[in-house]
Amino acid sequence: MNILITGIHGFIGSNLVKELSPRHKIYGLDIIFPKKEGVVITFDWTDLERGEIPEVDVIIHLAGKAHDVKNTSRAEEYFNINTGLTRKIYDYFLQSQAGKFIFFSSVKAVADAVNGDILTEEVTPTPIGPYGESKLKAEEYILEHSALRSQLSALSSQLSDTVPEPSRGVSFEQSALNLSRFNIGSSQHSESIQQGTSQNPKPRTQNKELNTEKKLTTPNSKLSTDKEPSTQNSELKTKKVYILRPCMIHGPGNKGNLNLLYNLVKKGIPWPLGAFENKRSFTSIDNLNFIVTQLAERNIPAGIYNIADDEALSTNEVIRIIREVLSSELKVLSQQSAVSSQQSVEGLSTVSHQLSAEEQRTKNKEQETQNPEPKTQNKEPLDPARGPLTTHDSLLTTRILNIPKPLIKTLARIGTALHLPLNNNRLHKLTENYVVSNEKIKKALGVKSLPVSARDGLRRTIESFK
Repeated sequence: MNILITGIHGFIGSNLVKELSPRHKIYGLDIIFPKKEGVVITFDWTDLERGEIPEVDVIIHLAGKAHDVKNTSRAEEYFNINTGLTRKIYDYFLQSQAGKFIFFSSVKAVADAVNGDILTEEVTPTPIGPYGESKLKAEEYILEHSALRSQLSALSSQLSDTVPEPSRGVSFEQSALNLSRFNIGSSQHSESIQQGTSQNPKPRTQNKELNTEKKLTTPNSKLSTDKEPSTQNSELKTKKVYILRPCMIHGPGNKGNLNLLYNLVKKGIPWPLGAFENKRSFTSIDNLNFIVTQLAERNIPAGIYNIADDEALSTNEVIRIIREVLSSELKVLSQQSAVSSQQSVEGLSTVSHQLSAEEQRTKNKEQETQNPEPKTQNKEPLDPARGPLTTHDSLLTTRILNIPKPLIKTLARIGTALHLPLNNNRLHKLTENYVVSNEKIKKALGVKSLPVSARDGLRRTIESFK
């Protein structure tokens, strides 16, 4: 298959290229254009408008503005990019002959905090903040886009069935069915969605000899008339749209908040919130690759799907996993040092036996003269790069403190008043439950569990921090 991936040079895009390129031809759409193994060529968004992108079978839309946890970004930026670019590429999809559109939204499009035990796809979206709101607007555009088709009476007259106008209460499957009956995209776009194209000139070094492949018309172009309407409608009925809502994604090469915990444990700083047994869902990049591959290659029902690992973990469990990884590292270093020390001893013993008794006594006297202080044997294993490693190394002394919750909450209230690092908002974020259900996607894929457990996925990510 031919697959187009927007935002291809990001963390998720890079991993999908490694997963998909051995079996498929991969094209990129981004605002930067470095050569990338496994990618035929990376286009920019002006190429999309000019119709210079070859026909593809699947479009995976990753491009977007990530959540700014420091809240320094303007709300307009989120909507221009997360909503605007989604409109643009989705309109293009409707015009194209691509059969599948996979949109990466976020659980933050639904809820900033989980009310109840678990977040499912049936929860009414109530995002907080421009990141989640812009992602939800993008979802709504995809779901409600068929409302624009009421203006196209000429095309609608070719259809024998009556298409109901979608609303917020219409299911995704019904909306997707409605969308599949039309073959035209909206030509109305905000100028702001051109973001990234004018700021990045195209100093491309990639081979762009792709004219032998048939190229697509853009949403701003006229409808292609080289096919009969019945043929076009038949092809469009096979279109499938997937809206994915992943929770926190992690993997080798993407540290994020996990790296902060890793450094805390490595430095031996006690974790003071052990009394809070919160549960959080994570998404391993390996499981994400598996899900996207299945959606691209198999006939999976269209819909909205939460994406998460099978198990939710507490922060205390994550810290224990980090300690296990670091402890394993210490054991390996100790074993390597012990072997090195043993080899040195054996070498010295061989040389010593070759010396005469008198020469050895002379040598010992010289050493005593040069080193009058009593010798003490360093029993700790040595790591040439980091110096002595002791059994009291920080990674073994990191403790999970069970300070009473009332005391912690009191300190957080004081911190809020005095603008200290530990405040009510930060305490809530550090101790809240955010459990995401992945039952719907597993049922759709026909699997009982995802390939990688939450713990194994975290271990692989944490091992990459070394």
